[in-house]
Amino acid sequence: MTLSIVDFGRSIPNSYTFSTNIPLVATPSANTLANFGILAYTGGLVELHASIGLQATAGSPFVLLSIIRDATEIATTQTAIFTSSALETLSFTFVDTNAVSGYHSYILQASVSNNYAVNRANVIGPIVFTGTSLV
Repeated sequence: MTLSIVDFGRSIPNSYTFSTNIPLVATPSANTLANFGILAYTGGLVELHASIGLQATAGSPFVLLSIIRDATEIATTQTAIFTSSALETLSFTFVDTNAVSGYHSYILQASVSNNYAVNRANVIGPIVFTGTSLV
């Protein structure tokens, strides 16, 4: 099956390690890290890629990464950072096959999902979020 590119969206607030320092909040709240808009067609798909650099600042935080389309969470992944001050890059790919025709907003969010009293993490960069609409 041959696909054609309809649109491309990106948000790259920081492209290097240690280029930012954003303390993550605890779920159910979340930090918005990046967002963009993209045109999609019914029957097509939107291939999304996210990559963020993390550092544990206390305990062993579980970091939840979410992708939201038009205010609806459509994908999540989670990672654990087991060593304080450890650096980790979390990369995540998702294919959205349920977008109807139109212009859509995609948002990348992150939060700490385990006991926030003893587990903390910061986003330190990079923050890269891209999407390609195909039909």
